[in-house]
Order: sequence, then structure tokens, then C-alpha cells
Amino acid sequence: MTATYDDSVKAIVDATCAYAGCHNGSASNIPEASKDYTSYSAMKATLDSGAFNSRALVSKNMPPSSVPTGAPTELSTAQIEILTCWHEAGYPEN
Repeated sequence: MTATYDDSVKAIVDATCAYAGCHNGSASNIPEASKDYTSYSAMKATLDSGAFNSRALVSKNMPPSSVPTGAPTELSTAQIEILTCWHEAGYPEN
């Protein structure tokens, strides 16, 4: 399986990362380099630095447990598998 951002990853990121108060570009408590996950180009620096992989797939502490009401507090096994495939393929966009 080859996961791409456009094909399968964007939906995961939108549901678990890019919402109000988190990585939607407007949260004041998020470092600038990882502030915006609303598009592939906005995520690129975080992907290139390894920060996304480190937090989401190695440490598995994203999303954090202190998320807004209704937001997911963990990635599912299927989501982790898709993100792992995406990482292993070099984060293809489409």
C-alpha cells in the first residue's frame, strides 16, 4: 500500500490534527513551524524535520489527551498504519 496525502492522509489530518485550537493555523500555543496542517504545503516543513513522525508515530502523543471536547484523543490502528506507510514512502502528496 502506498498512502498519499491527497488520497488518504488529508482526511486523517483534518479529523485529528487540523481543527480549531490545534494545527489549523490559528492556535497561539503551537510553534510556528508546525502551526498549520490544513494543506500539504503547510505541513511540509514539519514532515521534512521529522517532527510529525516523531510525535505521531514514534512517541504516539498526538493528538494530545487535552484536546477540545469532541476531538479525537488518539489515532486508530488503521490511521497509524496509513501514516506509517506515508512516512515510509517519503510523504508523497498525490
